[in-house]
Amino acid sequence: MNSLFIAILCVIFITLGSLYDKKAVNDNHYLVAFLVRTLYILLLILIFLLLINPSLLYSKDIFNALKHKNLILLSLFTSIGMLLYYYLLSKYNLYFITLLFPITMIMTIILANIILKEPIQKFQWFGIIITFIGIIITVANEKK
Repeated sequence: MNSLFIAILCVIFITLGSLYDKKAVNDNHYLVAFLVRTLYILLLILIFLLLINPSLLYSKDIFNALKHKNLILLSLFTSIGMLLYYYLLSKYNLYFITLLFPITMIMTIILANIILKEPIQKFQWFGIIITFIGIIITVANEKK
C-alpha cells in the first residue's frame, strides 16, 4: 500500500479521535475516553507486534514480547501523556491542544538524535526551527 495513503489515513483517524476526545471531555466522560484511548493503544501495539512477526499469532511468544521492558515503558509514558492530554482538553480548546502534537514530533526528532544517535540534516534543523517558531507565534495569540 502507498505510504502517503497510509499517512493520510493515519491523520484522518487521529483527527477523528481528537474530536471524539474533546466531545467526551466536554460531556464529562473522561474515564470512558481514557479507557477507549488506552484500549486503542494496546490494540495498536498488538497489531504492530503481529506485523513485525506474524508467527507470534500462532505461538506463546507474544506473551513474552508483551513482557518486554520497552513495551512497559511505552505503556507507562503513553498513559501519563494521555492523562495530561485529557487534563489539558478539559482546560483549553482543541485548537490549542492540537498545537502540542508538532512539539512532540520535534522533541522525538531531537531525542532520537541524542539517545538513538539518528542524524539530523541541516535542512531538517531548519524545518524544526521554523515549525517551533510557527507554534510559538500561534500559541502566543491563543485565547482560552
